[in-house]
Amino acid sequence: MSSKTEIRLKILLVIIGTVLGLFLSEIILRAIDWNPIKKREGFLQFGYSTGIPVFDEDGVFEEGKPAKIRLFQYDPVLFWKPIADTLLTNSQGFRGKKDYNIIKGEDAIRIAFIGDSCTFLGNPVYPELLEGMLAKKLPNKKFELINASTPGYSSFQGKKLLASLLKYDPDMVVIYFGWNDHWLAQGGLTDEIQYSFIGGIKIFNLVKWLSMRFSEKSYRVPIEDYTTNLKEIKKLLLENNVTPVFITAPSGFLAGQMPGWAYNFFKEIQVFFFSKLNCFF
Repeated sequence: MSSKTEIRLKILLVIIGTVLGLFLSEIILRAIDWNPIKKREGFLQFGYSTGIPVFDEDGVFEEGKPAKIRLFQYDPVLFWKPIADTLLTNSQGFRGKKDYNIIKGEDAIRIAFIGDSCTFLGNPVYPELLEGMLAKKLPNKKFELINASTPGYSSFQGKKLLASLLKYDPDMVVIYFGWNDHWLAQGGLTDEIQYSFIGGIKIFNLVKWLSMRFSEKSYRVPIEDYTTNLKEIKKLLLENNVTPVFITAPSGFLAGQMPGWAYNFFKEIQVFFFSKLNCFF
């Protein structure tokens, strides 16, 4: 056997061995259902770099008084979503007990809300307060307010949710995200990277995860992605003749009163809202 043929044979054997190794690794990872994201059914898992499951039970009815209510279920696109027909949700999984037809009432002005626990929690929640104010100030108008918020949601999840919400033909959508975008990413994986792990080739996901383990800590939604998400939400709404209304998360904290990474995130949010987004506030 010539030296050239021997070299080619060795290269071929290396290629075959590598392919078989990757194939067997993929089989093993699928067999053990490998996933770097820690999950517990019925619990929120958002933010903390330790991956500790967090159940957002405090403040469901009254701040400081936990109420153990199973509210959430796994969703392959949104990570989690509210369970329908609980003490706090209607048959469609929206906050509140009133159900909504896909076709809105005649001459009704329909306002939808997407956001996190700031919109979902409270007694009453602020969309209910707004509904009462609108009824008082404009008694001759009919309003339908859909609260499609979910505790723990980031702007990434809100963007994913919005497409399915448009079938309800809202005239206006109120967007309130920020508090969860700024949490340190679980296991170093941003929401977008976690989403890319759904399906796909596990061995490639493993390599991606290992590389992220040694990289700089990241937010669930880095500020650049946060601004992109809000711009895309605005664009989608305007393309469907829906008025976007953005609410900024409170950021009136003094330096030292919250972690530096959170303080800087909200500081950048303010710059973005007031100088770049150019829409309703």
